[in-house]
Amino acid sequence: MNNYNLKNKLINIPKKPGCYLFKNKYNDFIYVGKAKNLFNRVNSYFKNNDNKSKMLREEIVDLEYIITNNEKESLILEINLIQKHQPKYNIALNDNKSYPYIAIENKPYYKYKIIRKLNQKYYRVYGPLPDGSKARQIFNLLQIFYPLKKCNLTNSNKPCLYYQINQCSGSCFKKIDPSYNKNIIQNIDKLFSGKTEDIKKNILSIIMNYADNLQFEQAQKYKEILEKVEWIFDEQNVTFKNKGNYDVISSYQDEHYIVYNRTIYRMGLLISNEQKIFYAFNHEHSWYFNSIYKDIKQKITIIHDINEEILIDNLFIKVKKINKSNDKQKLLISYKNAKDYLPNYYLSTNSNIQKNIALFDELRALLQIEQKINKIDIFDVSNLYKDNPVGAVITYEFGKAIYKKWRHYKLDPVLSYDPHRMQDLVYQHYNNPNNKHPDLIILDGALEHIKSVKTILDSLNMHSYCIGLTKDSDHNTNYITNQNLQKIKLNKNSNLFYFLFFLQEQIHNYAINYFRKTKIKKDIKSILLSIPGVSLRMVNLLNTNIGSIYDIQKANFDIINSIIKNKNTTNKIINFLKEYIKN
Repeated sequence: MNNYNLKNKLINIPKKPGCYLFKNKYNDFIYVGKAKNLFNRVNSYFKNNDNKSKMLREEIVDLEYIITNNEKESLILEINLIQKHQPKYNIALNDNKSYPYIAIENKPYYKYKIIRKLNQKYYRVYGPLPDGSKARQIFNLLQIFYPLKKCNLTNSNKPCLYYQINQCSGSCFKKIDPSYNKNIIQNIDKLFSGKTEDIKKNILSIIMNYADNLQFEQAQKYKEILEKVEWIFDEQNVTFKNKGNYDVISSYQDEHYIVYNRTIYRMGLLISNEQKIFYAFNHEHSWYFNSIYKDIKQKITIIHDINEEILIDNLFIKVKKINKSNDKQKLLISYKNAKDYLPNYYLSTNSNIQKNIALFDELRALLQIEQKINKIDIFDVSNLYKDNPVGAVITYEFGKAIYKKWRHYKLDPVLSYDPHRMQDLVYQHYNNPNNKHPDLIILDGALEHIKSVKTILDSLNMHSYCIGLTKDSDHNTNYITNQNLQKIKLNKNSNLFYFLFFLQEQIHNYAINYFRKTKIKKDIKSILLSIPGVSLRMVNLLNTNIGSIYDIQKANFDIINSIIKNKNTTNKIINFLKEYIKN
């Protein structure tokens, strides 16, 4: 594969549920797919040799993806995207096929019905129910446990057969108390909002009854339905139940950039996802939203977690901030996509090898060294919680990241001084004769780090030039410390600065990911479980949906509360982590 931008995307695509969209050289979408694990599924197209993979590989030059909260949402989102973009290789779904819904017909007879087109005439509509949901079985299940009118009789003088087997309300032959239908529909509302305890107990009872009577085939049938129940009745967040137009806007910020993610719903369906990135120090973002909405004539409701003044003061349309729980879940989808965009932005802006080679030469001129820079090793030490220190080195040769040469190391835990840990890391790496000496060594550190490492380089008879990327008092990268211990100021608007910052972020993430693998799962539990009211289930949900302690600390109240679903506990987590990170 010669497309390095695509290659970097494949390496960094998240291991999360969602949909992926392949594009050709004309920037057309040629294939849309869904995945429980985006990383595994998308990369499989570039490893497998089946006809479908080979055919797609010949045309794919770029890809996009949208992260969802779960696999069910990715199933529903897939068909929305296919119907919008009409990719040429999605033949099976290009016929405007739609997912089924379960509806309840309006008065005077409340009755279940399976529909495929939404219509306001129905009293209630539940769904959509994606492929694999066994919609007909669920339909039958509702008639068994929550019977409404099932037969086609009216004003009969005797009960129908379904009434006699408890699958009809009996409104065919008698007047039904209004409270009966009201209670049934309230129970179904609860069921489709994810409260499945009662129906699961009822299904389990049926399974046990069939098993006791040695009717194992019937027992297996209901066992399969039981396995589907929770998945089906969990609320999904890629469609709105009404057919309105919505934009869900969220943001994610690091030291240098802020990303806005706009998830676009039209006629109630999620159809697109887009990002815009700004320098973090530039707060004039209102023009971006102005440019989006100034010419739109239709009514759009905006759900957001950003500074409302950016929206309200500058828009020609009405903005309404909604605070319902299902809207917060849709906000979580947008937030996840904003957070995931930033590392891929760093990759895409630095994936051009020729551009990197030019930056190597620019760095060489800035350092005033004669030796041409063809190979660079970058080092960083990670010890978030002051113990279990680990280190990492990443390598670039001729402008290209050489991933097979990237390494992790466990450092001596006795060493507590960071420059000594860096010294240990460099020694471990170059004491191995297989690791060739670079032209330039970049340390994530300052003067003392360079002094310590220089003693190791001298002892190994190495002549590589060594510099440090040094931060100011606000912990922002500000200048280079060269091996003569002189400070060289960096132009923060230059391509070289952003390239060095990118390398610094890349080595930091590579080191910290290794640290997390060895320790973070234990630590995140021990840290968060010390907060009153926080359960192990909450910790696991936060870890899965947001990430590390530091990612959780960056997330706002609405994002955390959409997962925790307890305002008091959410405030406790935010206040605790604020002090924890500070200390």
